[in-house]
Amino acid sequence: MFPLPRCSRAWRWGVFLLAAPLTLALLAGCGAKIRELETQVQMRDARILQLRQDMGALRERAETAERDLDRARARITTMEAEVQDTGERLSAARLALHTSRATTTEEMNGIAQASLEREQRLKEQVEELSTRLQSLEVELLHEEEQRKLLEEDLAATETDLQDARHRIETLTGTTREQERQLRNEQERREQLAAEMGEIEESLRSTRSELRQARDEAAELETKRSEAEKAAEELQQSLEAKDAELAEIKALQKEASPADPEAAEAAEAAFSDALSGRITSRAVSVERDEAQVRIRLYSDDLFQTATTLLSDAGLRSLQTVDEVLAEHLPRSITVEGHTDNVPVRNMPYPDNWELGAARASEVVRWLAGQPRRDASLFAATSHAYHRPVGDNREASGRRLNRRVEIVLDY
Repeated sequence: MFPLPRCSRAWRWGVFLLAAPLTLALLAGCGAKIRELETQVQMRDARILQLRQDMGALRERAETAERDLDRARARITTMEAEVQDTGERLSAARLALHTSRATTTEEMNGIAQASLEREQRLKEQVEELSTRLQSLEVELLHEEEQRKLLEEDLAATETDLQDARHRIETLTGTTREQERQLRNEQERREQLAAEMGEIEESLRSTRSELRQARDEAAELETKRSEAEKAAEELQQSLEAKDAELAEIKALQKEASPADPEAAEAAEAAFSDALSGRITSRAVSVERDEAQVRIRLYSDDLFQTATTLLSDAGLRSLQTVDEVLAEHLPRSITVEGHTDNVPVRNMPYPDNWELGAARASEVVRWLAGQPRRDASLFAATSHAYHRPVGDNREASGRRLNRRVEIVLDY
């Protein structure tokens, strides 16, 4: 027994009533398909018989052509013997003419002329027979090609016949399987009918539970509305407190003067901590009065063609975060810079948004560390408008793809 979805009794009986006609229609369609394939097989058999008869006729024609060719060759041999005999007779006549001076010149000329004419006729007959022989040879080749084509067609037809028989066997097996499924479906229908009473009883129980759940849901909705109202009041109070705190921090920042000595100490600490990364030209540290600028190059900071931090970039940011714990500035601004190559194959329309996305990724990581005051951080983008290298060269473009962490002490 298997679980059934809870649904109306009418819908279940509708499915039961539709299943049998659809299955019978499918069986009828398979039977029609089998009859159609049997008809195609009969047509294929008739075609094979016709092809075999045509092949027999072609073979008879080829044998006849071979016999004609043999007769023509024999006739050519006879003609050649006659030509040779005529030549011998002509030679004898010429010898007799030479030895018999009593024979008149007119008779000699007549004999020679007759001999030449007969020789010419024999040559013409030989040429005619040679032409006929060539024609018969060409015709024999053509008949041979047709015989090969018919044999190939016969082989293809036999292959198609085998495929059709295999399809008939497959459809027969499918029909038997569908008949078995129909019997199983009938047994399942009887089993489902026996379970209908249990399902209806369960449905009545479920309806009772549903009414109880609706009453509980209405009570919970009332409590949720009250909680949302209280949360809204707390949010308003929190926003007011945040505004007061921002004003206090702004006043503290304005009141506290710049501290070049703190910036100098911070520069030394960052340079010492990042010395390994600095020598590999992945990071640089600069100071201007009370401001320290840490430059991280994007090729080492991010994974290729993304805004995801690389393993090397995470190590650099981890080192920066450790130094920030001891040399915390008044404010931290992260600037995103790019080269002048248009953005391709990235979900950003231009270099402005690419620079902002990379700067925001660095801010998100640093501000998310434990015991960090997120109000000190800001992210901005300069795109390719503040280059430090020549964008016409690959080395310059690499320097321009960077993120700068600006610390004000």
